[in-house]
Amino acid sequence: MKICGLSDIHGQFRDIPECDVLCITGDLINLNDQRNIDASRHWWYNRFTSWINRLPCKKVIIVPGNHDFYLEDAYIKGYLPQLKQDLKVRTNDKLVILINEQYDYEGTKFYGCPYIKSIPFQQGRWAFEEDGTVDEETRKVTSKYDDIPEGIDILLTHDNPFKNALLSNVPKPKIAHLYGHWHDGRDLPEVGYYNCSVLDDFYNVKKNFKPIIIDTDESVSEDIQEFGKENERNTDATET
Repeated sequence: MKICGLSDIHGQFRDIPECDVLCITGDLINLNDQRNIDASRHWWYNRFTSWINRLPCKKVIIVPGNHDFYLEDAYIKGYLPQLKQDLKVRTNDKLVILINEQYDYEGTKFYGCPYIKSIPFQQGRWAFEEDGTVDEETRKVTSKYDDIPEGIDILLTHDNPFKNALLSNVPKPKIAHLYGHWHDGRDLPEVGYYNCSVLDDFYNVKKNFKPIIIDTDESVSEDIQEFGKENERNTDATET
């Protein structure tokens, strides 16, 4: 299976090579419409679905990002199932939206988690924030990342595991972990960690940008290292 990866397009629709599945790991909507629910709805139902229908792939699997307020609103207020169905119909069963969910396609297991560690001095400003909860007795930290199961082939998250210690400790996917959020953030493609961000930290398309391409027939044999608290030290307070 040929998989293409993008992230942080912020409304800038890109061409992709022909593939089986396109994965987009958050921050899809443009900046001008992101906080206006009515404008966002129009964007998702019209401009976004039109682009999806033009893409040379069989499936498009997405997770929201911290700028995708409309999808968070749908998730919190309970109309996400209807939204999914509407967009599925408008894209002829091409679009799949994952919010802490697994999706199996032609023998490949995908899992999507949209949450991010809150950005210092910007807590509460963004969609899908998750800092975990500490049990006062055991001091154990629990979070929505705990729901990520073992045995996933392709893991889609919005946050970067090098910037989020909670996320760095989730079960390792068999093939690849795709993410974005920190546009110029670190990755390690040689061991299956891919920063798929289209834009750089200045919201310009990256120089010589090419979509991430993964052929699942080519297995990743090396073990993926743990990142631990080093990730927290690397976190900066720049808005992404």
